Amino acid sequence: MAEAGGEPGVLIDAVWEPELSRAVFEMIGRRRAVPARDGRAWGAPSRHFRALRQSVPAGVQPSPMSVEQSNSSVLLADQAILKYIRRLEEGTNPGVELARFLAERAHFPYSPRPGGSLEYRANERASRPMTLVSLEGLVENEADGWSYVVDALGRSIEEAVAQHPDEDPAPPPVPGLLTLGPDDRLPDELRQARWLLRERDEFLAEREREADTLMEEVRARAEHMVSRTEVVRQANQAAQRILDDAREEARRMRHEAEDYCDQRLAAMEIVLERIIRTVQAGRQKLQASATPVADPSMPAPAVPAEEANPDGFFDQDLA
Repeated sequence: MAEAGGEPGVLIDAVWEPELSRAVFEMIGRRRAVPARDGRAWGAPSRHFRALRQSVPAGVQPSPMSVEQSNSSVLLADQAILKYIRRLEEGTNPGVELARFLAERAHFPYSPRPGGSLEYRANERASRPMTLVSLEGLVENEADGWSYVVDALGRSIEEAVAQHPDEDPAPPPVPGLLTLGPDDRLPDELRQARWLLRERDEFLAEREREADTLMEEVRARAEHMVSRTEVVRQANQAAQRILDDAREEARRMRHEAEDYCDQRLAAMEIVLERIIRTVQAGRQKLQASATPVADPSMPAPAVPAEEANPDGFFDQDLA
């Protein structure tokens, strides 16, 4: 029972609400993202999700598992399982990482196929994504891995004792420690699991070396790009200085040419004015010294009667 706002109510685990698991399943498959109060959650399907989605019928009724586990698990039509992580830590959940490694790297046929996960990241800049829910294909089994290993070791010990009944009994076992004889053989599954763990460590170390090499290449490339950028910047500055000097020199030469042309034109104008004045003076002198000469071949001009006889008398000889 719980009380909110002065009213009593029942507080239940949301895992038992079918709509939650259906919504999480669809959110993972469709890469849907939803904002939260202090961060953001999104679905991250794997390459096996499509096949897993086809095996789960539409409108499936999620069924929470009542078995005591480290996570809260919900079955989807006995084909897939949703695991709600109880202890949240930054980074990829080890269970999700191991399932991806066994299925995609080691190609182990007896491991469940990863379907994807629901990730969350806080709004803080330094935060890393954390896994909220993992989706896996359901593999039919009889017990969990720890019980299977313990039972397999027990059977191996019993077989070893039955094959050598006349030998001295082994010393009393130390509590919490299993001791095998030199002729005893570990189960194949356990040896393969140890091999997978060793290969996983080698794989992680190799990826770390590749990451270091990549970072060195990135740093070298960045330094090279910075140096090239500096060279380009200096070249641009030198080119701009050359252009500015050329423009200034062209401006100076244009001004000098204009001044020279103006001076020559002014001198030519003075010379032309002097020539014009000389020509005008010469014409005036010619006009003043010239005397008109009668042409004998031309008839004499007629004189009016009034000018010939100013007294007003008619003279027949003049008529």
